[in-house]
Amino acid sequence: MYKKIIFLCLLLFGTSTAVGELAAHTGRTDFLPDKPAPRVNLVWQPTFEAENNLSALPVQPGVNTASPCWFSIVNEAGLIKSDVDETYIAAAKEKGYRLWPLIDSGFDADRMHALLINDKARHYVVQQLLFYTERYGFDGINLDFENIY
Repeated sequence: MYKKIIFLCLLLFGTSTAVGELAAHTGRTDFLPDKPAPRVNLVWQPTFEAENNLSALPVQPGVNTASPCWFSIVNEAGLIKSDVDETYIAAAKEKGYRLWPLIDSGFDADRMHALLINDKARHYVVQQLLFYTERYGFDGINLDFENIY
């Protein structure tokens, strides 16, 4: 439940301070972890050529999280296009990396605006991301939502 609340806060508010804002607004702290989360040293994986594919390279000292670019919102209804690579998942997890795949907004300001003002579309995005997270065992999601108004 904790992960779902944090994820929903991030999706709705777009900042990592959303959790603190939620706690301050509701007066509830029962969803907060008992101890701080481990530090995230993330490598963004925009392309997968052999020379920069984190899952195929030797373990990189200090890096503990990979963020492959696998998801994109493709329409105003919130449909997500997925390019998940199960071979990458297995190799990255074997090396001890946590996986936070990146989802982008398609970099279309009008599409993103239409999606964010539509409760049903936002819910659809959340449901798809929860499905993928549970199916593939992701440790988080990296939201790259730009051009928002």
